[in-house]
Amino acid sequence: EKKLEMNRKMAIIGEMAAGWAHEVRNPLAAITGSIELLQKGLEPEGTNKRLMEIILRSKEQLESFARDFLLLARSVPVSRESVNLKDVVEEALEHIKFSPEWTDKIRIEKKLSVNEKAFANKEQVRQIINNLILNAVQSMEKDGILSVETKIVELDDKNKYAEIKIMDTGCGISKDDLNRIFEPFFTNKTKGTGLGLTIVNHIVDGYNGRIKIESTVNEGTVCYVWLPVI
Repeated sequence: EKKLEMNRKMAIIGEMAAGWAHEVRNPLAAITGSIELLQKGLEPEGTNKRLMEIILRSKEQLESFARDFLLLARSVPVSRESVNLKDVVEEALEHIKFSPEWTDKIRIEKKLSVNEKAFANKEQVRQIINNLILNAVQSMEKDGILSVETKIVELDDKNKYAEIKIMDTGCGISKDDLNRIFEPFFTNKTKGTGLGLTIVNHIVDGYNGRIKIESTVNEGTVCYVWLPVI
């Protein structure tokens, strides 16, 4: 019943998302160009310059929301390939270091098998890993350990899957919230859209994969994603 309700919500959001996101992105592009032109004529340290920077940051937040929303309108791509998980994880770990949430006090531990490959769309796999790593980093406000592992496993259906395991030593998730983490727009964070895990679940489900999240408050969270192999 819960699965059916989630599918119903996703169907409604999918119908809304495509048109809404396109309608928003066009004026946002015009805003970007206008701001960049205006900034050129402002004093480097002037009040107007700082106000323009605030507007630009707000515009970037709206663009991020539009991108996330648009992802929910798309079905999982039919074009698939052999995706090297180690390469995608390494890219994601480098990318997160440029995030505002990143701090050098976070230690990265990784155990990545060289030849583990999923049969999927590379951009979608990158989206999964980026979202999960960002969530992990956001849960560790000052310091902690971010661990990422990949391997091939056999699940209870006797099929083999590429496993991505992402662990953090952050604030953890309460049991009540754990039951709602895949719901669209559900979040306890001051930043973000509440669509990150919804998108991850949407992509994984489209590949007939699996996802499981375990968490203990004040101890940390473990995310498992299983994707089909060739």
